[in-house]
Amino acid sequence: MTNQHPRLARLIAVGTALLLTAGCSVAVTTGSPTNPPGSAQPADPTAAAPSTAAPTTEESVPSDAKPVDTLVARATRDAERTTATIKGDASGTRYDSALSLWAGCDGTEDEVLFGVAGNKIFQGKLGLRASVPDDIVVHVLILADGDPVQNLQLDGTNPTPALLPVRFLIEGKKTVTLQTKVVRGTCSSATESYAVLVDGYVY
Repeated sequence: MTNQHPRLARLIAVGTALLLTAGCSVAVTTGSPTNPPGSAQPADPTAAAPSTAAPTTEESVPSDAKPVDTLVARATRDAERTTATIKGDASGTRYDSALSLWAGCDGTEDEVLFGVAGNKIFQGKLGLRASVPDDIVVHVLILADGDPVQNLQLDGTNPTPALLPVRFLIEGKKTVTLQTKVVRGTCSSATESYAVLVDGYVY
């Protein structure tokens, strides 16, 4: 049996005592082995985009909030304030502050860009009009200054909940862009947009 060197033994004893008295911390990360944190993720329209999202709990809108329909800077097709009843809403509520969001049926995206400089929060609810064909699925990608914030799908087959909440931080941002595209289903001729943003505000 080999004896330990006296100095080495003392160092081990001191190190052990420090660990016992100071403790240690372990960093825990989430993610699957195939997609470790920080790695590129596969494109998936149902997956959440990297986000600076604020909690999506709906909050009362301040009196000085600005309706987003007044902030439209550019749109592929008319993004106008309209009224809408929402698919999946059994109450049949008619919303007067809905913004038309056209969704390309030809495989191209429709886009609405808002000027939001000087505000901190973007908030609203996304839904499909009650008249939309049942098999329609609309993919909605939301970007702030070109960076993905939220990635959502509006499903006419199972519109639950009828309205999806949208709420995220825009402090220091200049623009918010909503990109919409039909990704499944059969489009029909329509005089109104399939998707709408209800009660959209910035403040």
